[in-house]
Amino acid sequence: MDRRRFLKKINPLRNRKGVTMVELIVVFALISMFVALSSQVITSSLQVYQKIQGIEYGRQVSDTIMNKIVGELSEAQNENTDSTEKTVSDMLGGEDSSNTIKFRNAAGSQVEIQSGIPYAYHYDEAGYEVADSPYSTKLNSQFILHYFVTKSSTETDARVIYEPTDWTFDENMYQGYEIESLLFSDPGDDYPDNVVCVQLTLESPSYGKYSATRFVECYNFEGYEAPTEPAPEPATPKPTTPETTTPEEITPPPPSNGGGNDATVVRPPNFPSDLNISSSDGYWPEDENDPLLQSEAYLVPEKRIFEWKGNYYVVYSDGVTLYKSYYDPSSTVIYGVIKWSGNTYYTATEHTGNFQPGDLCKNGDKWYIYTNIYYSDSGGPPNSNWHEVPGQ
Repeated sequence: MDRRRFLKKINPLRNRKGVTMVELIVVFALISMFVALSSQVITSSLQVYQKIQGIEYGRQVSDTIMNKIVGELSEAQNENTDSTEKTVSDMLGGEDSSNTIKFRNAAGSQVEIQSGIPYAYHYDEAGYEVADSPYSTKLNSQFILHYFVTKSSTETDARVIYEPTDWTFDENMYQGYEIESLLFSDPGDDYPDNVVCVQLTLESPSYGKYSATRFVECYNFEGYEAPTEPAPEPATPKPTTPETTTPEEITPPPPSNGGGNDATVVRPPNFPSDLNISSSDGYWPEDENDPLLQSEAYLVPEKRIFEWKGNYYVVYSDGVTLYKSYYDPSSTVIYGVIKWSGNTYYTATEHTGNFQPGDLCKNGDKWYIYTNIYYSDSGGPPNSNWHEVPGQ
């Protein structure tokens, strides 16, 4: 047998063509170039995404903090100082700007807004607030609403009603940010005497810095009167002809100060009959494509009670701002609005146990709603956890 045929028969692999080393090197080089270029594109896309995400998170966190500050300051009273001339500088300790601002809220409690680490407090026998220990926190600086001690106003019964405490947001709300600076200042002569400038700067190791500024008008300042718009001039009547003797129909202005009862809204059986409920049409966006959200931000025009997708909500604070990214009134990050829990109490003593967020309770001739979403409370209105219901 021929030797070549014999070798081919016993080892058929000898005749198959292989891949040279040069070809392998070229293939690996091309693969490496493709991976390198792909990595650059992916890395660049991730950086852009992270930057956009950081801006969105920063805006959400700053809006949540600012809405809380606006809600508190807009109802601030300046009777807590001894100065005869009540100004924003009085709340800033006599300075033009400060990292803290002290005032009395709508319930009459003395409070202070600042940034830092929250502490647990107690009130000692000598009459001083004593900081016990800081709360366990991963943040070096966060928003703090400090409530000073509340004591009975009677001389014969000078007891402590509420211990001093620091109110804060949940740490998850900050989404990786913390407060770098929080500054309150008097904006100067270009603004009314009851306006406070609030400047907030957030910082994140992942997203960088985000800053926001708000100007807040304090409506409850002593001696301050809100500006009134001049009455519109009466319209000149149009001449009519015998063919058009039907008077022109005039559309009434939209309701204000709580909205007003809307015939299209189904009133719950246990909802107070002396409170007005309006629909959400033209007031609160139905979804992210609602015309109210076509601009960058939508400022809710007034406080009121309204029905939204089968639930009932109370806007109890001015300055509520909505965005396409969050507009759901049941969201806990939107300060100034809360969902009615379905519970109604005509006196605080009627309820046993702790009040829950969204509970309605009457005190005297006024209705209040419990607004603290982080813990329940056995104390009835009015105190810092209750807000007066609009439309009364």
